[in-house]
Amino acid sequence: MNEDTELAGRCVVGDAAALEELIIKYRKQLGQEEKKVKMKMKKSVLALAAAAIISTGAVGCVAVVRPAPPAPRYEVVGVAPFPGAVWIGGHWVRRFGEWRWLRGHWAARPWRGAVWHRGHWRQTRYGWKWVGGHWGHR
Repeated sequence: MNEDTELAGRCVVGDAAALEELIIKYRKQLGQEEKKVKMKMKKSVLALAAAAIISTGAVGCVAVVRPAPPAPRYEVVGVAPFPGAVWIGGHWVRRFGEWRWLRGHWAARPWRGAVWHRGHWRQTRYGWKWVGGHWGHR
């Protein structure tokens, strides 16, 4: 005999104590199921948030700053330290409320024919946003 039949049978008989026991038992089971569903939802939301953060590049999160960055500095590039080295120019960064110059450096091409596309500060209606440099094709 399954529990539904048991519940129906006890209701017909009119055993109030047995009916109350079954109701308490079902409520406990429902409470446990609700907890499982809530945990699954929390895990799903956290996974979704992590995916959104990663996909939007929050690893180097987008920040809008004010005031405008200073004019780029002139850097002495010099001679490449090894064949095929590419100069990655310096740029201004905003740290602890101050503008600081991040010096340029030499880097190896990640693949043959790769070209470095320099990063730049772009003005938005909210302030200045850094658009990072990246490797690309010609």
